[in-house]
Amino acid sequence: MYTGIDIIEVKRIEKVFLSHKGFVRRVFTEDEVKYCQSKKNCFQHYAARFASKEAVLKAFGTGLRERMKWTDVETLNEESGKPYINLYGRVKELAIEKNICEISISLSHCKEYAVAHALLITRDKG
Repeated sequence: MYTGIDIIEVKRIEKVFLSHKGFVRRVFTEDEVKYCQSKKNCFQHYAARFASKEAVLKAFGTGLRERMKWTDVETLNEESGKPYINLYGRVKELAIEKNICEISISLSHCKEYAVAHALLITRDKG
């Protein structure tokens, strides 16, 4: 089992979003963008998803390195609102190498901050 947590200021994401044109497409998947843009305060949702990516990468113990991309970690929501994680590319390969069978993610945000906690659960080898 591996765990990671991240907290970020919503204003920081808003500033980067507004000043760096390529930020959104480099960091978020198309489905993440659709979800965030559908919300009244989209920056809270972008911040929560950014924190989610960071928490997952921290749980792996790697941060963003090697051939990893921000879009290799995608945070979406079930119809009930419960968030879930999809992995792609090098991060998905790493999950297979580490025998990860499930990722549990919890997100929260308010006007000023967004936080995410990730729990990576391994498959028994026995």
